[in-house]
Amino acid sequence: MKRLLFLLMMPVVCSGQAKEEMKYLNRNKIEYNGDTINLKKAIELSEGISEDAKTSFLAARLHPVRGVIFITLPLLTKFGIDFIKRESYFGGVAFLYLAGAQTFSLIDPDEWKTTKIEEGIKAFNEAKKDS
Repeated sequence: MKRLLFLLMMPVVCSGQAKEEMKYLNRNKIEYNGDTINLKKAIELSEGISEDAKTSFLAARLHPVRGVIFITLPLLTKFGIDFIKRESYFGGVAFLYLAGAQTFSLIDPDEWKTTKIEEGIKAFNEAKKDS
């Protein structure tokens, strides 16, 4: 009888624990306990649970490459054109190649944020399971 009661209660207890997990919804929204929270709330929730999750969520708020790209892209293009005008074709093509390579990082600018949020959610869920 005790075993039967245990087997009947186990799914209820396990389903209650599964609700404590975070899930990724989109670039600004995370699901926690059935509620949709933003990144700021996720940082507050992870504060006492997992420092790795908090660090990943904080890193997701910043996109360190985006600001640099908007500065260096025009400079690399200008240097490339100037080198080609001075008939230094190798240097000019190298600068233009670097400028072109940086534009590809603008194609999916949210990749950084998505990756960091998913890392934070994974760290949070693992820390929640361990505690």
